[in-house]
Amino acid sequence: DVEGFNDDLKIRKLEGALVAENFQGRMWVNELDGSLNLKSSRGKNNLEGLKGNINFASKSAEMHFSQLGGTINGRADGGLISLALKGKTDAKIMCKSAKTTVAIAKGLGVRIDIGSDEGNLVSGIPLKSERLEKIKLMRGQTSGSPGGSVFIRSEDGEIRVRSL
Repeated sequence: DVEGFNDDLKIRKLEGALVAENFQGRMWVNELDGSLNLKSSRGKNNLEGLKGNINFASKSAEMHFSQLGGTINGRADGGLISLALKGKTDAKIMCKSAKTTVAIAKGLGVRIDIGSDEGNLVSGIPLKSERLEKIKLMRGQTSGSPGGSVFIRSEDGEIRVRSL
């Protein structure tokens, strides 16, 4: 377990489970093969080269993920979330007003399902748009080798999808 209030935390080349809490400092995790449970209030978190199961909760933090494979499950009130998917990954993220960006590696076939009650949906990838009674949706599939799925819901935060 790792906790930081206003600290710089650096973790590199870890196999196994990591439980971390970062209140308002900076955290770098590089090359994790295992599981990560991360809570962050206002911190800036850079997580690169991750393989495994990632769970996060954020109040208004910045969360930058570079995922090589596995799962990402998260909840965010505000802040910024960016995902760079470079391997087969299943992501499920629920937001209130967080700005979320997903970048998908070319040649990775990812099933995409994004939706927001009042926030903007923007895609540089061809997706089908749909408006239901209370939510705007964009759905589709990128072409390539099986690459998992992205499911994101937001109350009023913007969601962007693009190619890497």
